[in-house]
Amino acid sequence: MATKDGEYGAITDATEDTETLCDLVKKTVEEKTGKKYVEFKAVKYRQKDVVGGTNYLIKVHVGGDDYIYLTVFENIGEEVFLHDVQDHQTKDSPLVPF
Repeated sequence: MATKDGEYGAITDATEDTETLCDLVKKTVEEKTGKKYVEFKAVKYRQKDVVGGTNYLIKVHVGGDDYIYLTVFENIGEEVFLHDVQDHQTKDSPLVPF
């Protein structure tokens, strides 16, 4: 949950719902990065409530020592949109907005 208006909340372990969001945008992520991911598992996330829905910042393990970050928007109608992808992350990379 967000701490102040406009800020992402605390880093939390990924949930089944977070994994579902990742599954919904996986194809778009692969198109954007030009890579096919065999492993694609949400591990941590932060969220920020905004007008019209929720923004998510999600750390996804994509195999080996590799992680990517996703920014995903879910509107109040439960439609999910990928905003951006940041690759070349590690297990210890801080989960901060990009």
